Amino acid sequence: MPTGTVDVDFGAFPGSVEAKATITGQTSLVAGSAIEAWLSPEQDTTDHTTYEQLIDGATISVLVSDKIAGTGFTIYLRPTDGVRRYGKYHTSWVWA
Repeated sequence: MPTGTVDVDFGAFPGSVEAKATITGQTSLVAGSAIEAWLSPEQDTTDHTTYEQLIDGATISVLVSDKIAGTGFTIYLRPTDGVRRYGKYHTSWVWA
């Protein structure tokens, strides 16, 4: 199963209500592949400590869309409370 991590960036303060990261280079990805992504605050980013990411993670939805066979997919982060977020959040993914 291919796995990876990416820091998804809401941008500079005051930030945004959506952030996304495009994952490419997934040449074995097929139309029927199942993809999962989640916040993984196991390390600090340049903007947030692991603790800050853990707390904010309770109100950030992680979605995967835009799957393209042989290419990749897009990970979206959206705050469920509608409050803008800023900076980078460490995110992990896997697909099979």
